[in-house]
Amino acid sequence: MRFLGEDGWPAPQLREVDLNRGSRKWTTLYCQTMLAVRRLVHGDLSEYNILIVPSWQVENADDSSSSNGSELQVVLIDFGQAVEVGHPLSQELLERDLNMVRLFFVKQGISTLPQTRALEFVSATPQLSQTPDLSDGEEDSDGESEHHQSREAPTEDATSQDKTKGWRRAILSGWDDDAHLVQLQTLLYNEAHDEK
Repeated sequence: MRFLGEDGWPAPQLREVDLNRGSRKWTTLYCQTMLAVRRLVHGDLSEYNILIVPSWQVENADDSSSSNGSELQVVLIDFGQAVEVGHPLSQELLERDLNMVRLFFVKQGISTLPQTRALEFVSATPQLSQTPDLSDGEEDSDGESEHHQSREAPTEDATSQDKTKGWRRAILSGWDDDAHLVQLQTLLYNEAHDEK
C-alpha cells in the first residue's frame, strides 16, 4: 500500500471530481472504471472507492489514458470485500458493483451500458491475443480461427519473486485493455445511437 496524491494531499475520490455534466472526461473515466472492474469482483464498489490519480503515480497505468489525452487514471481502492469469480456471491456482488458505477455515471450525464450489457462486458473471457480480434471468429489466411490464440501464464518462479507484482502480472497478463477499450467504446456508441 502506498500514498496516492500530490504534495501531501490525497487523490480525490471519483465523487469529488468537478467536471461539467456530460463531459467526455466522464466517459473516459467510465471506460477506465469498466476496464478495471473486469479484473476482480470488488464487492463494495462506488464513487467512494474509486480514486482519480495522475497516471505517472500508477504502477500499472492504463496506456489508453495517455493516448486519449487524459493525464488521469482511475484506481480502485478498499478491497476488503473483494471476492474471486468462483465465490458463491460473486455474481450478486458484481451486479451491485456495476449498478453503483452505472448510477453514478448516469448522474454525470453520459451514456452508459445497460446493466445486462455491462455484466456481459465485464464477465467476458479476456482476449489473449496481442491485437484486437475484430474477426468474430472468422478464419484467417492460414485457416486458423483467431479465437484459438493463447499466451502462457506466468511461471511459478516469476510470481513468487515478488508476490505483489507477481499477483498483478497474473491477473493482468491475459487482458488486452486496448482491445477491450475499443469494444467498450463501440458498445457505448451503439447504445447512444439506439436510444435515439
